[in-house]
Amino acid sequence: EMDAVFTLGASKAAADLEIEKNKQQHVFLGMLLHEIKTPLSVIKFGADSFKNAQADQAKNLVWAVRVDNATDTINHILNQCLLADKFEFGLSNYQEEQINLRAEFSQIVDRVGYLNPAYPERINWEFCEDLPIDTELHVDPIFLRSILENLISNALKYSAANSKIYLTVSQSTLGSKPMFELQIKNQIGKVGPPQIDKIFARYYRAEEAKGYSGTGLGLWLANEQAKAMSASIRCEFDDIWTIFTLQIPNLNELK
Repeated sequence: EMDAVFTLGASKAAADLEIEKNKQQHVFLGMLLHEIKTPLSVIKFGADSFKNAQADQAKNLVWAVRVDNATDTINHILNQCLLADKFEFGLSNYQEEQINLRAEFSQIVDRVGYLNPAYPERINWEFCEDLPIDTELHVDPIFLRSILENLISNALKYSAANSKIYLTVSQSTLGSKPMFELQIKNQIGKVGPPQIDKIFARYYRAEEAKGYSGTGLGLWLANEQAKAMSASIRCEFDDIWTIFTLQIPNLNELK
């Protein structure tokens, strides 16, 4: 009899888990469709403008830039979904390369500004003086770009209106292990501070953030990618600031 009760309880727990998973997926699909509809509308209006024989070249050039940005936005969203799907089924395919840290970080910041054209002037970043220009990093560059794009975009999105965000790259240690430390710091906006126990959960979005764009995948994916390259992400906040810190093993010092 006890076995039957246990089996029934386990079956109910599994059913509840499946229902919750289906609910999360339903919410995610709704957010995904919402995210894609906006850039699709831009592309549609751009196409209509191009078809207008009376539209001047300057106007068409403006629409060409908007359409190009909208296409990049859709491509970015779909790439995030594809990466998340690969992690779900253990197909992340981590491929480590040796890259120049300063050059790679500079390109990532430029790309975030390109994906968020209203934001680039708000990004302030610096390398600590003890990091040489030719410092090398051993990571999968696709993973690193995805992680930092998610962290920086979130900082821009959820920070106080028109405030600056601060990015620093330095060296640190974790226990006795040498690390590279990339820190993203922003003033807390009207959404409030993050919920530390939930921010890395797949599909999670705070109620206060529902009016902002997003799929609920970004921080979950960033955290999974960090783990795959033996790195870590931590989040801290006080009354004014939210700080995300990415620590990556400094393999140059371990050799």
